[in-house]
Amino acid sequence: MTAELADSIMSGFGDGEYPHLTEMATRHVMRPGYAFGDEFEFGLDLILDGLQQASS
Repeated sequence: MTAELADSIMSGFGDGEYPHLTEMATRHVMRPGYAFGDEFEFGLDLILDGLQQASS
């Protein structure tokens, strides 16, 4: 389901538009077995670590 949504969104992009988003989608989101829920904790930890370093 996530891959179909990503493909639908990306079909509206022009060539070379949003290269980093396209890379993330094609290398991760559109691969079988990808579950964005599994990435939440990692992403949250990354953000919180960055905020902690910025406030130090």
